[in-house]
Amino acid sequence: MHNDLNKNVAEVFRLAIRRGIVGYSDVLSEVEAIIEQIEDPSADLVEVYNSRGVEDLLYALNDVKGDSSNEMVKIGLMSLLRKRLEDELITAEQVIKSLYQIFIEKELEFTDSEREDILRLDDGYDLANSGIYGDVEEVIMEINEFLLNYSQEGYSQEPYTS
Repeated sequence: MHNDLNKNVAEVFRLAIRRGIVGYSDVLSEVEAIIEQIEDPSADLVEVYNSRGVEDLLYALNDVKGDSSNEMVKIGLMSLLRKRLEDELITAEQVIKSLYQIFIEKELEFTDSEREDILRLDDGYDLANSGIYGDVEEVIMEINEFLLNYSQEGYSQEPYTS
């Protein structure tokens, strides 16, 4: 699966925790699985695993050495969102609101097309959910299609690969 925790993975986890996509124990479970698979885990990996509480975990993830790739983090995050949505661990509303906040707070860079899609889906969900215009189920299908585009373009389906 993966040999070690790298900056891309750390960034996916950090964004996911900040947006409520995953919890503290979810990340620790993933990190434990990584540790069990490798012979000599890095100090960064051990630091993340030994974190106590969400704030400590966020600091440890932020301190992982290396450079992250905006594109790889985006792919990992979209894959994670899709998987959590498919497993019914988060709602479509959580997905679009998380993406909207990440976009607004400029935590990731998006293409013009991606920005337009995020804004359209956010507005579409709000309008449909309030009964003003559109159908919530149709917007949810569009959200799924948006997330699926990342794997259909040849990207990995595993959220934590690099």
